[in-house]
Amino acid sequence: MWVTADDDRPLITAVVGGGPACEAILRMVEEDSLGSLRLSIVAVADSNADAPGVRYARRTGVPLITKDYRDLYTIPDLRLIIELTGSDRLRDELESTRPRHIRLIDHFGARLFWELHQAKEKIMEQGNLLRQQVETERQRIARILDSIPYDILVVDTELAVQHANATFLKHRAVCLEEVRGRPYFDLCDGIQGEGEPVQVSSANEVLNAKAARSVLRKCFDANGETRYFAIDFVPLLNADGSVGGMIEMTRDISHRILLEEDLKAAEVQLQRFMELAPLATYVKDRQGQYIEVNRATCTLLGREKNEIIGKRDEELLPSAAAKVMRTGDQDVLQFQERVSFDAEVLLGGKPVFLSTVKYPLFDADSKVTALAGLSKDITAQRKTEAELIRTRAYLQNILDNAPMMVVTTDLDGRIV
Repeated sequence: MWVTADDDRPLITAVVGGGPACEAILRMVEEDSLGSLRLSIVAVADSNADAPGVRYARRTGVPLITKDYRDLYTIPDLRLIIELTGSDRLRDELESTRPRHIRLIDHFGARLFWELHQAKEKIMEQGNLLRQQVETERQRIARILDSIPYDILVVDTELAVQHANATFLKHRAVCLEEVRGRPYFDLCDGIQGEGEPVQVSSANEVLNAKAARSVLRKCFDANGETRYFAIDFVPLLNADGSVGGMIEMTRDISHRILLEEDLKAAEVQLQRFMELAPLATYVKDRQGQYIEVNRATCTLLGREKNEIIGKRDEELLPSAAAKVMRTGDQDVLQFQERVSFDAEVLLGGKPVFLSTVKYPLFDADSKVTALAGLSKDITAQRKTEAELIRTRAYLQNILDNAPMMVVTTDLDGRIV
């Protein structure tokens, strides 16, 4: 939906993407050919300093030209950003980072606006070719819809199909004439297999409430394989605000859902591994707070899991022991590599020898976001080693002080 100013003042606007579309909008603003829509374009952002829109903005004195769209957020009174790059990734970045008071029109919405504006100009200039121009624009918009890789249906208020894009028709091996005018529910029943007819009920809700709605549907294809579809319903409003129909957009998101299910299964397996691991296994954030621990860790610290999560070593261990463990954390975060050490700490009032390995956990950008650790109680081993050393020393003392000569040889008779 387009954005207008609250009063007679121009709407402070910035453009992301300095291609031909940017130049065209700048020309329309300069020629004041947008009618009641009053824009004041104060900035253009594009990584290409030689893009046609950037060159035109430079010639016409646009105040701010930048390569980083984030610079736009500092502009006082900025109300609208028009994204014209055609990049879905950049559109998603803008949507997630923009301040809430700044509205966003992406390249698809801007393109539709551009097409409608062009249609209006041609109709005004050539009234005698009105029917031809309207039909031309209808075909152009249809081509835009056809280029979208999602299934799109347009229905009227009686739920009769008015238009279907090429993707929809291709998936169902039909032509537009076969679906135009047909009842919407006739197409829904066979589109995504058997299941609750949520599409018809959702369509009625959208038409009655004039509000968009989204649903997720699980079904089965002709081969019996599970498929998942995200279905968006958007009311199609007339100029007076009344509902003139509805647009349905269906996306096959099976790959994403199945990927998420695999990820959840992997997380469950990892959780089971941690729970069954014989060593104290734990994960901490960069601030040293425990965010995951297994049973062995709880046993080692003598606390329940809910008493450990969110706490730091300083809150769980004596100061000396906490200092040892925290030093290991800091080494991992500083050097971003595995750290191993043995240390004697006081746990539950008793000295305990711990053999610990800690290592960093990286995110997709190779930044350390957390660290993992494995600690083993080697107190019994240390006691055995100490006893062995004492025994060896005792036996050596006996040999050294024996009143006779003692010689040890190997099996070949060589003195060892």
